[in-house]
Amino acid sequence: MQKSLNILQAAQLALNKLDAERADENDCELQPNDFRSRLLVADGGNGLHVQYDGEVWEDAFEIALTAIAQAAPDIVSLKFAGPDEGANGSRTHDFAALLATKAQFTHLQDLTIRPTDVGNHNIVDVEAGQLPALIARCPNLTELTIAHAPEAEFFNIPLNNLRYLRIGLGWQLHDFIANLTKSSLSKTSNLPQLTMLDFTDSISVFEAANNEPATPAKLADSADFFKSTGYDEAALIVMQKMVDSATAQAQSESTFDDTYTSFADYCALFASTALKKSAAFHLRNAKLSAEEFLQLNKLRHDLQFSVSLEAPHVYVSHWQGKFCKSYKHLIISR
Repeated sequence: MQKSLNILQAAQLALNKLDAERADENDCELQPNDFRSRLLVADGGNGLHVQYDGEVWEDAFEIALTAIAQAAPDIVSLKFAGPDEGANGSRTHDFAALLATKAQFTHLQDLTIRPTDVGNHNIVDVEAGQLPALIARCPNLTELTIAHAPEAEFFNIPLNNLRYLRIGLGWQLHDFIANLTKSSLSKTSNLPQLTMLDFTDSISVFEAANNEPATPAKLADSADFFKSTGYDEAALIVMQKMVDSATAQAQSESTFDDTYTSFADYCALFASTALKKSAAFHLRNAKLSAEEFLQLNKLRHDLQFSVSLEAPHVYVSHWQGKFCKSYKHLIISR
């Protein structure tokens, strides 16, 4: 264990040096805490408790991941956190440096990748396909908290000791609830000891339906504006084609999934054996009516079934288009 402590300490010294070289970049007036990257380590007696708190790209994250991979056999809990910084609205974790190694976290019991907070500007996520690959190296987990729903491959990983599972808000659902139900129909479930499930549904439940397209009146207003600046009809047609092409390309390359879990999928889950050993299910941001929540509750009287709505923050200047609708399915406790 001392060798692993030395490795992690050396990594922190390397992070300190990197931060010193980029000191001007590491402070932000909008953040009460600075952006410096830290590896926090505690010897719990039965193993090391490690938390990385910092940026998730380029040199700093690679330094931390390389050290964590080398110390893997001695780590019993591992958490990834950090400030609300990102690009294009995402704080994306790239675990390539760790996954390139042969590290196995055979004694890891608790893995956490910080979920998105409702006040965050950036959605916390992980590069496509990396969540199952990372979790597969942690066969003895008892607690797992991840930033968003994993891909279907997650259900091929035997997690025989996992009791607590929390899934945060992400850009994609990957049909998690339907896949969880489907997995319970197989001869051997990969989550036989699941006791507590905490699941967050889609961000799209708070958006205007289908991102309502611009009305003819608004389109006419736009055309009149461009005409006033000197564009003729031919130029407007060319411009519209460019806009349509750019929009189509953006949609084809987008990682955003605007679907949400249906009431039927939740009914199938509650009627299945997927939660047969579960004592509690906390459901966040489901697009269900009060009546539908009550129907689900009747399917499992023995399950502590609680719900919450955690709408993402919206800048007041953006109170138009999507996010302008009231949350009609909000449930108020008295």
